[in-house]
Amino acid sequence: MDVYCTRPHCLQPVNRFLDLDNRRTVKTIDQKHCECCGMPLILGGRYIPQRPIERGGFGATYRAIDRYTPTLRPCVVKQFQPAGTLSNSQLHKAQILFEREAHALENLGNPHPQIPDLFAYFELEVPPLREGAPDDRFFYLVQEFIDGVTMGEELLQRGAFPEAEVREIAIEILRILQFVHDRDNIHRDIKPSNIMRRFDGLLYLLDFGAVKQVSQGSDTRFSTGIYSMGFAPPEQMNGGQVYPATDLFALAVTALTLLTDRDPSDLFDSYNSKWRWEEIPVSGNFKTTLQKMLQPVPSDRFTSAAAALAALGGRSGLSSPSLLSPAVLIASLQRPPANFPQTDSLTQLPPDFDSHFTDFPDHHPTHPHPPDRHLAAPYTSPFSDRQRSRLLMLLRAGFFGFEVALLGTIVSGVLGVSQTSVMVWSMIIGLFLLAIVTRAIDGWDFPLVAGATLAFAIAMRVFGLGLNLPLLKVLAIAILGWASAITLACFYRLVRKVWRLRSRWRSR
Repeated sequence: MDVYCTRPHCLQPVNRFLDLDNRRTVKTIDQKHCECCGMPLILGGRYIPQRPIERGGFGATYRAIDRYTPTLRPCVVKQFQPAGTLSNSQLHKAQILFEREAHALENLGNPHPQIPDLFAYFELEVPPLREGAPDDRFFYLVQEFIDGVTMGEELLQRGAFPEAEVREIAIEILRILQFVHDRDNIHRDIKPSNIMRRFDGLLYLLDFGAVKQVSQGSDTRFSTGIYSMGFAPPEQMNGGQVYPATDLFALAVTALTLLTDRDPSDLFDSYNSKWRWEEIPVSGNFKTTLQKMLQPVPSDRFTSAAAALAALGGRSGLSSPSLLSPAVLIASLQRPPANFPQTDSLTQLPPDFDSHFTDFPDHHPTHPHPPDRHLAAPYTSPFSDRQRSRLLMLLRAGFFGFEVALLGTIVSGVLGVSQTSVMVWSMIIGLFLLAIVTRAIDGWDFPLVAGATLAFAIAMRVFGLGLNLPLLKVLAIAILGWASAITLACFYRLVRKVWRLRSRWRSR
């Protein structure tokens, strides 16, 4: 098992321990230490970091496992890791933000199924690298790992969402916000990259590092300047008091972004200080609700998430997983990229913070920080995230076409060309599609499954088990299916792109 060292700037952070490959051993073994810097690797004696996800200005995020669970449950470890140039006051503010997220996850995530759970929050004091220096202190937050894609990632892959789907997303997030606001908290950073769709369709609200508590006599007249450019309302950008209506404004901007696949600045006419509704494909009750949520003055918006939810005809309560659209099933459901850059927002901080001082990346990062050379070295790629997304889509399409053609040949060879063989073939197609969508087959599984199927076809031909076609013809049919599926996928993307360009041209 590979174990990743969480000490900043460790020269060789990847450690390989063969004895940890045994499930029984990994649950009982004593502490492991980095072979390069001596850093304890099993955090809190329980959590084993396996790879970095992202590093921000004062935080690093790692994919890890919990060795004290029966299935070695995956989790996300966030490390408080401030830059060495911060002043004492800046360091104090950064630590407050980190502790605030831990408190928010414990108070909100654990009782609500659509907010990540907090598993642990602890401090680790370790010997320094240099003799005579004080001990290094690190703070860790361990939270639930959500296996899915953010709305920002889906937007990059799919393009604009249909109005009905955006409406359902808005209703689900309003239900979550109602829960958050009822407990005297304000999220303050609603945007597409902080909304995640798990692979069963359930939506989650992420990144509670900027949450504002408004109870227990706290001073809410002024808010620290943490917000995402384009999504924050005027009162938040001016550093004024924030309200539940502040989150409603950001959610409405998020809805406009999903509806149009355009940056909020492109949809707002700053000269006339109004939104370009003629360019936004929304109508009826949904449009009037969004218009009210986007009023510049907080008192002109809905006073609560419950009021906005009622205006949309949604009922309060917990959401349930919703079926994903065909576009998501075909093109979007894939493992989230390890480093996903989001360019639609900038995080703003108090004036006395250094320019590089940003909030923690979530386990699906939203802020493009310069990568640390040791942290990023194992994950460099000649392809951009967009190119990687397209290649993965074509890989899935090619695998599906190859398997469908090859299995069709096998089934027809055994059962002959009949209604029974067509039914069996259709069932197999459905099962493979389901396996790809749910990621039961993914990554290196594709060539392994394809190779195993081809080997089975060869064995049938060699041993005379019903496949009478020449092997070269069988292989040619499979390759034809592979090429046809890739061609159809490319044609689908081309048609969608032309349609989007046409729609934008007509809107102008």
